[in-house]
Amino acid sequence: MGFVGATILPHGAMIFDGDPNSDSSACRERNSTMPPDLIKDCSVLYSSCERAADFVAEMSPEVVLLVTPHGISLSSGALGVYITNAACGNALWNDTWQDIEVSVPLDAQLSDQLLDFVQKQGLKADGIVTFSMMEAPLRWGEVVPLWFVKRKVDLDKVKYMVLSVGRQREGFEVIGKTLHDFASTLHQRVVVVISGDLAHTHKMAYDIPLYLPGIYNFVILLGRAGGGRGRSQRPVSSPLTLSSRSHPSLLP
Repeated sequence: MGFVGATILPHGAMIFDGDPNSDSSACRERNSTMPPDLIKDCSVLYSSCERAADFVAEMSPEVVLLVTPHGISLSSGALGVYITNAACGNALWNDTWQDIEVSVPLDAQLSDQLLDFVQKQGLKADGIVTFSMMEAPLRWGEVVPLWFVKRKVDLDKVKYMVLSVGRQREGFEVIGKTLHDFASTLHQRVVVVISGDLAHTHKMAYDIPLYLPGIYNFVILLGRAGGGRGRSQRPVSSPLTLSSRSHPSLLP
């Protein structure tokens, strides 16, 4: 069957604070003390991520291929394919959200096939192998999207692959075409999940340090030291989904 769909999910850990009924008492507490507008924005983002995960589940995947910009990166600029049997970690960011955890089974054999295919296409890639095939470490860039997806899919049927592109030099169009071509050689139903930033190029509507990337914390501190405040513009971020049902041309 091969490629059946794709979605982009943001990986900002603040998303979890958008659920007033979270299993995490810390997330519930932060939700209850947020400014009203921020509660609304976080809740919308949380709901959007749930809908994107619903979309993934509707595709009945057997393999979820996660593409992450914040995984283990190779200094050579090569793509990194996680080759081990499992991965686990938490969403730790700014000393918070470490209580949000994920553990997923990886398909080491299929990951090895992906690495071989990518290399034969002329792309620079290497495998990332853990000691004695122990769990590969995950952080917020992987945990946030996987947390939403894992809650929706059939746990008994789905295995995962992880591709790290943090230092890649190939270009995303080339990588995307290569992943599509690889998926098209498989009999399993493959959904690609792309982990994305919450638009770091946008000005922020809120200057709460916990919810800002490190660079924005620094800018705000500079602005306060100078007696000013940065301009604000609410970031727009909504998960994007794409399926072979709505776009039949995606299938060979």
